[in-house]
Amino acid sequence: MKVARGPIDDEYRDAGRSVVVIAARVLVLSEVAATILDCVPEQAEVDVEDVVHAVISAHGLPPGAADARDAITEQLHDLAAHNLVTLDDEFYEETRLTDEAVLRLLHGAVGATTLAPAVARRWHLGAAVPTSAFYAIAKRHRVISQLASHDEHLAFPPALRARLRASHVEMVAANAPVADDLIQVLDLLEARGVRVLVVKGFALAAQAWGDHLVRGYGDLDLLVHPDDLDETALCLVHARWQVPPSYPAPGTSWGWQQFMRTHHELTLVRSSTSIDLHWHLGPVRRALPDFNTLWSRRATIQIASHDVATLGPFDAFAHSASHSARDGWRWVRGIADVHRLMCMPSTWADMNRELSRDQLTTIGVAARLLGLPPGSHPITRHAATMVDDRTLRRALRAQLGQEHPGQRTTGLPMLTTFRAVVSLGKSGASLEDLIRRLIADLLPPWALARCTSSRATVALSQAAFHRAHEFVGRRVGRAARR
Repeated sequence: MKVARGPIDDEYRDAGRSVVVIAARVLVLSEVAATILDCVPEQAEVDVEDVVHAVISAHGLPPGAADARDAITEQLHDLAAHNLVTLDDEFYEETRLTDEAVLRLLHGAVGATTLAPAVARRWHLGAAVPTSAFYAIAKRHRVISQLASHDEHLAFPPALRARLRASHVEMVAANAPVADDLIQVLDLLEARGVRVLVVKGFALAAQAWGDHLVRGYGDLDLLVHPDDLDETALCLVHARWQVPPSYPAPGTSWGWQQFMRTHHELTLVRSSTSIDLHWHLGPVRRALPDFNTLWSRRATIQIASHDVATLGPFDAFAHSASHSARDGWRWVRGIADVHRLMCMPSTWADMNRELSRDQLTTIGVAARLLGLPPGSHPITRHAATMVDDRTLRRALRAQLGQEHPGQRTTGLPMLTTFRAVVSLGKSGASLEDLIRRLIADLLPPWALARCTSSRATVALSQAAFHRAHEFVGRRVGRAARR
């Protein structure tokens, strides 16, 4: 099995790091990856066994690896995903691709859709790569539409290309009625004089990918001024959007008022569509400006042939980076959104404040996994160097389904709360944000939903009763399972 060099334009070493330039992309390599390139000469092929021997001689056995050859093979697949090396078909036939190797190939393909305007060459998927595995991981990470709508930059086998396009057509057909629901809701609120910013979902797809139906959707996310929350929620309820019983109903109850003070979003459901109604974009209220400031910097995008207000370019970028960090970088789709936005000059032209630590980390993860854009903003280059290998491994584990910090349970509520507070601290949370989080853990939405009185003393007694009932129920359930 043979390995050859890809079409690398330039290579240099800087402060102990190896940096290569390929098709206008700048990539920072690990020490092992740099060693692999060093032993693969230009315009020649070398045997895989020679590469394995060279890496072990330089760095010793890979830590924790059951088989050194398998670990180094994963590195070769990673380099091949970025076209830094090419592998012959025999390599793919005799090497069982690990899930991580297929994920790395997905990173290469998604990165190519973002960097394509500055890259003349098409990204190639190895002819012997199992297309079913590639399709499955693209579907899991919700990037099928992105790949299908930008496949002119990707050299896919005909069967995979056809399957991606067919799935994309199905998604567009399913998403179109939901976009119509969004327009109906916006028209309804506009008639009541309510200012609304559409965020994430369709708006982010239009802003980052140029088409509101490319990215797919989860919920319809709307942001309103806190003073307009009551009117907006009641207006939607009158339009047959329902508040699930796990949330307090809009009104005069103390539970609803407390929910508004300590939380930042309310879910409403109608048929198979749901709305996440936000009065703040996240639990860290100073991570993004207040509504009036966001509204003054708003951008206008097209959804279903309608002009729709959304976040300005830099605000959308910062919000996407925060959201991806809260997810533990679990979804390639979220990282791809950040990557697309950070490649756009309009994002940096709209820059209006410093980024938080978690936002910078997301930018660095996106650059390390999908490629450093040509002519990157200095902040992007700095973020790429500040992300260490441990953080990158954590992101990869999350994407492989091996770890998701937001879903870890310990059986110790206080420890879970502590971890959440630490995470908020990395997001730039203020003391008020941390206090709100602690109160929200003590009084979750389902407990506030049972606080029907408008008097605080009575409502708190109701909440305490239901929390105690829930605690006893859990203890009895554990005892029954033993």
